[in-house]
Amino acid sequence: MISIIEEGSLRAGQEGFALSMRLPWYRSLPLSCIEHLEVVVDGVPVDPDAMSLVLNGRELALAEIADLVEEYWFIQDSAILKAAVPDRVKKGSKHQIDAVLAFRCPYIPVGPGKFLVRVSKYSGYQTAS
Repeated sequence: MISIIEEGSLRAGQEGFALSMRLPWYRSLPLSCIEHLEVVVDGVPVDPDAMSLVLNGRELALAEIADLVEEYWFIQDSAILKAAVPDRVKKGSKHQIDAVLAFRCPYIPVGPGKFLVRVSKYSGYQTAS
């Protein structure tokens, strides 16, 4: 099973932190299929408005991805999750990271107008570089 957060990927910066993410599925999906993305650091949720994804050379606010039906997250590519929360993560410090990623599979119908939604979770400790 592919983890949604890559081990050892927590990076601290002056404006916040970043994590490398993987799509835990066997097929690439449009970004519009992301239903929910949640990150919690040391028990404190990160505001979705402070998060963005860097993928395919573009940085996108989470609010922007719902309409991106032609922008794909390819299974072999890592996305960089950036969180603009200064002073939350310091270089060399260890943090509990919890994340939830829910995505819709547009080719697996489960009812009229409804499609399979897969939920993947990550929980672990990472030391910021």
